[in-house]
Amino acid sequence: MREILHLEKIALPQIVGKSSILEAISGVELPRAQGICTRCPLELRIKRAPADKKDHATIRCEGVEETTLEDLSQISNAVVQCTNHLTGDAISVSSSPIFLTVYKQNVQDDLTLIDLPGIVRAQEKGQKPTVYQDIVALIHKCVEPGSAIVLHVIPSCVDFTTSESIQICQQYDPRYERQIIAVSKIDKHDQGIGDKLQGVGPGSIAFSLGCVAVLNRKQEEIDANISFEEMRRREQDFFRKNPAFKNVPKEYLGSYELVKKLVSVQQNRIRSTLPIIIEQVKHRIELAREELKRFPSAILTENDARIAFIEILRSYRTAVEKCAKGDYAINTEKAGETFDPKARNKWDERIAFHLKMIGKETSNQIQQILSQFASEKQRGITLKLIEENYGGGLPNFPTFNIIQQLYQPCHKKLERPCKELVVWVEDYITCCLMYILESVLPKEAAYKLSLGQELSKIIKKTIGTSKEKCMEHVQQMLEIEEKVFTVNPQYMNTFMELKKQSTTTTTTPNSDIAAHDALLGLRAYCSIVHARINDHLSQLCEYWFIRNGVLILDNKLNTALTPSELLKVMKELPILEQRRNDLRRTIDAMERALAAAEAE
Repeated sequence: MREILHLEKIALPQIVGKSSILEAISGVELPRAQGICTRCPLELRIKRAPADKKDHATIRCEGVEETTLEDLSQISNAVVQCTNHLTGDAISVSSSPIFLTVYKQNVQDDLTLIDLPGIVRAQEKGQKPTVYQDIVALIHKCVEPGSAIVLHVIPSCVDFTTSESIQICQQYDPRYERQIIAVSKIDKHDQGIGDKLQGVGPGSIAFSLGCVAVLNRKQEEIDANISFEEMRRREQDFFRKNPAFKNVPKEYLGSYELVKKLVSVQQNRIRSTLPIIIEQVKHRIELAREELKRFPSAILTENDARIAFIEILRSYRTAVEKCAKGDYAINTEKAGETFDPKARNKWDERIAFHLKMIGKETSNQIQQILSQFASEKQRGITLKLIEENYGGGLPNFPTFNIIQQLYQPCHKKLERPCKELVVWVEDYITCCLMYILESVLPKEAAYKLSLGQELSKIIKKTIGTSKEKCMEHVQQMLEIEEKVFTVNPQYMNTFMELKKQSTTTTTTPNSDIAAHDALLGLRAYCSIVHARINDHLSQLCEYWFIRNGVLILDNKLNTALTPSELLKVMKELPILEQRRNDLRRTIDAMERALAAAEAE
């Protein structure tokens, strides 16, 4: 499972330590040198080799394919080569891991360990000034997961409480529940080492997992080619003959005991964390599948581009038709809000609703203009006009010229709200269509911006043309309405109703009666004009902006780009294909890991 998930961010149980101890545990010779030798994480897996196979190893890292090493003495050189490949030189540090699997006949149990660089403060010539910070950051990254077991390597004569690695781990494991100390250079121990190993006395720490003392090969023993098996024998003799360890329980002494402890700890940790890890993997698979579903289909040919574009247009047309016909979900939160045509931040895709509300707003403005004939001030103006324009005839019957002149100033004021309505509708419809277009373009598509820009130009041009046509007809309507005229019988009905409600008497002068009747007539006529303009404006906006704008846009969009132009705009970027492949690889790796875990 660890092998399969090495590229995925799943925290698996692991033991983190240093090369010198890993050598003693594994019996595998690792690189040694002055200064920083381990310069990137080395994941060492020790496995029992099949009975029919000799001892061997495999090694790989990012950029280096897996290589099989039949001779275990080649491991050290292979690790150095991978290290130099990852770091780019012989002195830098990298967080990319090397994966080394060793198959041996004489291993106690399978074990996985992570070898990390040691903490050094002295900067070598040519190294980055941040080498110390880089190493500490790498250690933090590896010891932070709760599934990690940290194997500290501390010389026997050092105060354990002053170890920087322990201080780092204390941030993530303050109760010392997943830390072990491998006590090195045990041949140079100080007084009281027996108690110190058992977590008693000055300079000791009582770890839950305890301490184990080990005797590593010295440089002269390495130079003399002393084998690991011989070193194990010497280590046993050392602890057996040294009186300082006479009363120390055997589980605190020797590489063999350290391996036993690490195997036991790792197996217990796996048993306790595996169910959680399996659930994490299942969740990650689900998330990766959902993300992959959101990715648009790969577009590599003109046919691919055409198919994807047609699907976008289908979704766009469906959404626009629903919004134009009022077929949308009711938002109860917005139900009580007062409509404000200037509040652009509250505009949404409810086209039918917004056109209705702006129509009502314009109707109120028109009503306010036409209602001036109900004022007392207007009576005086009317009397003056009747007197100035008297040309004979009966004094209580004003001429048509007087009626036309009374109406004309009122009519001129109608132009502003009528034309403002057209401008507002153009602005709103354009914004709304842009919003709908944004919603139907695939979020993950690399072509979203470029295709959106091309289609936006067509939308703006089409709606702009609708505005020009609508404005022409509004102007024509206003010119027609300039002349006072109606054959609507409702005019006389309204006039007679207003007459009944009037307050004239038999003593009222004829000129006043004439002015009064003229104003009543104009009020009745204005009610006709109000209804006529309201209906006409709504019909013009619906005809030009909806029927000849919104609902024909998909046809214009469909023919706007040639197949070659469409492919140029929509062709998939390599980075998107890479992301899609990465997701497929992740899903495949986690599914194989899940099958392996459940099989165990």
